[in-house]
Amino acid sequence: MSSEERQLGWDKGPTGLLGDEEGESWWMPQPMGGYVTLKYVPATFPNNMIANGFQVLPAGGEIPQQAHRACDKLWYVMAGSGEATVDGKVQRVSQGSLVAGGRNVSMGMRNDGQEDLKIFFTVWPPGLEEAYAAIGRPRTPGDAAPDPFEAPANWKELMRPARWADDESARGAGLKKGGALVVGPDESDDFWQPPPGGYIYLKLSPKNYPSNYMIVGGQVLPPGGFIPSHAHTANEEVLLVVKGSGYVVVDEQRLAVGPGSLAYVDRWVRHSFVNTGDEDMLILVTFHPPGLEKLLSSMGPRRQKHEQAPDPALFPPMDPAVMAQVLRGATLCMPDKAMEREQVLIPPKLDGSIDYGD
Repeated sequence: MSSEERQLGWDKGPTGLLGDEEGESWWMPQPMGGYVTLKYVPATFPNNMIANGFQVLPAGGEIPQQAHRACDKLWYVMAGSGEATVDGKVQRVSQGSLVAGGRNVSMGMRNDGQEDLKIFFTVWPPGLEEAYAAIGRPRTPGDAAPDPFEAPANWKELMRPARWADDESARGAGLKKGGALVVGPDESDDFWQPPPGGYIYLKLSPKNYPSNYMIVGGQVLPPGGFIPSHAHTANEEVLLVVKGSGYVVVDEQRLAVGPGSLAYVDRWVRHSFVNTGDEDMLILVTFHPPGLEKLLSSMGPRRQKHEQAPDPALFPPMDPAVMAQVLRGATLCMPDKAMEREQVLIPPKLDGSIDYGD
């Protein structure tokens, strides 16, 4: 093992798997209504870069238009439909839509349908999740919704962690706006994967959103399909099961998953997904930093919307030299390599030098 491999072996990251209703949950005041369930947030999980969770808007519920001066925000519609307002533009959204906005970009969402509108949200850096907890009322899954209630009178002070762009006491002069993006349910770049891996889809990347922090896409696994066990050397990955059922194997631990299951896997954590159901399993993935999209888009032909899976003969073994070039920068490794790393527990020296000898 080289000195470079040895020096990195110590820092295997954390992992987690949460069910649909797991996580601290809060009823929201008007005009939002409904509730927010926090998932992977710094207060309860060892990650300081992002915060995510689910928000459910009842019929007529609305997330008021708001901008943040120091974070990006991502919404993925898990169920229901409504209107999203992003940087002043109103667009229809439904299951599979993706909405993203950067610093100082106003975003709002309104449920104008008859069913609940359920959103998976991610913010980076964290902060917004603290505001939800500050203005909400504790919720226990299964409890009946309370009567509509107003936010506390000092709600602006309580929501200071959200870093509103319209907070005059904190507004900076000349701050530029970040990106603004709305991607429809059928808008994505799709690529077939070697059988039985179904296909992958890419919705957000540095190509269409001005951020080098993450990509958003996912994979659709047919019945019996699976994502082979693998790990990433320098990335964090959050995987949401939107529909379908099966199981995930994380570091040899097998756990059942279904709609709303949310997995977090950090660097060097081995993981795989298997679809044991009778329908496609739809998985949404946020992957940061970017890089994996280069590999996945090279594994098979581009997929046209609603076309049948291609002949397996179109996936011949890739030439090792070509594979090495594709893998460059993809930070992907196979299970045996990840297991080898686990056995090396050498933290980096703190004197500015890294020299572990032969």
